[in-house]
Amino acid sequence: MATAIIGYTGFVGSNIVNQKSFDFKFNTSNINDILEKELDLLVIAAPSAVKWQANKEPGKDLETINNLITIISKVQAKKVVYISTVDVYKTPNNTDEDTLINPEENHPYGKHRYYFEEFIRKNFKNHLVVRLPGLFGQGLKKNFI
Repeated sequence: MATAIIGYTGFVGSNIVNQKSFDFKFNTSNINDILEKELDLLVIAAPSAVKWQANKEPGKDLETINNLITIISKVQAKKVVYISTVDVYKTPNNTDEDTLINPEENHPYGKHRYYFEEFIRKNFKNHLVVRLPGLFGQGLKKNFI
């Protein structure tokens, strides 16, 4: 069973890697090595979760996501798990997976992550999207409490 993770050096990805071993680990420095891979499981803990930067430079954020889409579209994976964010909701309070999402009402960070979720849903039959809230813990590099 060939397994891979994208984003293994970020907060979420590094915590996943601490709990599970992967055959292949990718980040921005070696992401092109994933091209043409055939995987049983692909976990995506990317792109960057630096919300303020994505909202400040939405064009750059969208370009990063589109580059990731270009690369991932050339990967065959039997199952894909995408670690997303509750920020796809305009207001993440009092929401669940049945809450309607209107990306046009959202800030760029949430709008772009939802766009990436849609790519995953449309291109990988067997997928799981996990929307995490604000996180904290050992290894956090941003948004210190």
